[in-house]
Amino acid sequence: MWTPQTISSSDFCNRLQAGQAMTVLDVRTKVEHRTCRLKAPHAFIPLDKLDAGAWVAKHGAVPEQPVYILCAHGRRAIGAAELLATRGVNAVVVEGGLATCLDEGIATTCSKAIPIERQIRMLAGTFVVLGIALGAFVSPVFYSLAAIVGVALAASGITGFCVVSKALCRAPWNMDCTPAAMQSAITDSMRKFQEKTQSA
Repeated sequence: MWTPQTISSSDFCNRLQAGQAMTVLDVRTKVEHRTCRLKAPHAFIPLDKLDAGAWVAKHGAVPEQPVYILCAHGRRAIGAAELLATRGVNAVVVEGGLATCLDEGIATTCSKAIPIERQIRMLAGTFVVLGIALGAFVSPVFYSLAAIVGVALAASGITGFCVVSKALCRAPWNMDCTPAAMQSAITDSMRKFQEKTQSA
């Protein structure tokens, strides 16, 4: 049974932050990589797109030059390492993936996307101010807009259900970034990878 070589996240981060020359491969999905990624130079190939032959043709397979493989938590990195190892690549899995590297304080570049919760607060605040302004300068009936927002927020807090949150999750700029969308992309990537390796 094949057993992957591993490196602890702390050792990996220490080497990277010390400026040691390292070949690092991130095999997460495009959504994950776009959301948060290493600042240090690294290759990025989603697991389901990884071709061991193409990697060796481009980077070679030198035993003295390990390829450190990174995913979110380590599971996908093991699959990638096993695939590359069949072509003689000295593949090393980073234990715990990017999640533990973040705990180690590794330098990353993260998306500036505004969390859904903040978007809701911004939207609610805007409608309250708009309702008060229109009520004061146009017609008192517009004060009801601020009241409706207040009632909706109170109902959301009591029931835990927020219609605005559901709507924002479907907005084009948020479609990729919801937990459900990320998990779906990860599952799909792993399924495609398994299908590819089984048919090879």
